[in-house]
Amino acid sequence: MMEHERLQAPMQQKTRHARLRLLIRKLNTERKSQAQKIDIICNNLISTQRDYIKALNRISFEADFYESLLASAGLDELLRVAAGLIERQMPDTIVSFLLRRSEHFEWHGCRTENLTSPPTGPFKKHIEEDLATNICTLNETCNMADAYPFEYQQETEGFGKHSVIAVPLTIEKVCAGAILIWHSEESRPKQEQLADIGAVSSGLAKAIAISQVLSIAKN
Repeated sequence: MMEHERLQAPMQQKTRHARLRLLIRKLNTERKSQAQKIDIICNNLISTQRDYIKALNRISFEADFYESLLASAGLDELLRVAAGLIERQMPDTIVSFLLRRSEHFEWHGCRTENLTSPPTGPFKKHIEEDLATNICTLNETCNMADAYPFEYQQETEGFGKHSVIAVPLTIEKVCAGAILIWHSEESRPKQEQLADIGAVSSGLAKAIAISQVLSIAKN
């Protein structure tokens, strides 16, 4: 009997080692699975926190933007203040405005404290009535090629190194004009920045409309 047990001992030990290895593999698999779940949770928390910070920054920008507009007297000052605020949000850009006035469009170039006046000369060559109409018809953030692809592609020399992005000024889904953002390739606005401008564009459009009505009433 002792001899039999002595012969079985190595086999039992081998079995125990096999079970132990299997258990270790299971534990390692579970540990990796738990680590992956923790990574996912952490990434989700980081993403949520990032989105929360972006939302707070946008709310802060909107509050500062509208508060600054309240002190504006008249349309010209309103546009000058708005252009300065947008340029501060998007450094190395130049902002101007295209406004719809019943049967025609008006171009408003602005000067700000930190930037020179926009290159109105080259732009006037291209901002024909049909181009302005296309911008308002699109009624969404676009570049000049989106608004006027064929003609714009044929005549881009006047713009030099500048590109233009148009952000619509809408009142109850009707386009009343556009914010025109001049930029170089190096200073092209990010989508987040354009979203910030889009968040205040409707309020700005209403402020512009009120200023226009008051201007007409004074005259």
